[in-house]
Amino acid sequence: FSSMSPTHIRSSDWGVNGGSSKCEKETEPILDKSRPVDVGTNRRLFEIAVNATKSTTKVPISFLNVTTMSEYRKDAHRDR
Repeated sequence: FSSMSPTHIRSSDWGVNGGSSKCEKETEPILDKSRPVDVGTNRRLFEIAVNATKSTTKVPISFLNVTTMSEYRKDAHRDR
């Protein structure tokens, strides 16, 4: 299973005021990793999904966390 890819709806989500309203014209990832990126990821729901995959004992399940990695990649997906 993999986690959800985040959405990058407003440029203010990654610290840019003004500019493009979505990520369609972005060409660089978010480089400032000193603070968490708030792009609307529901952390409570994310933790529930992580814990659900860990609690299974009969069938081994792998969980690929693409959410955290993708939060910094406003340039690497479509905005529509």
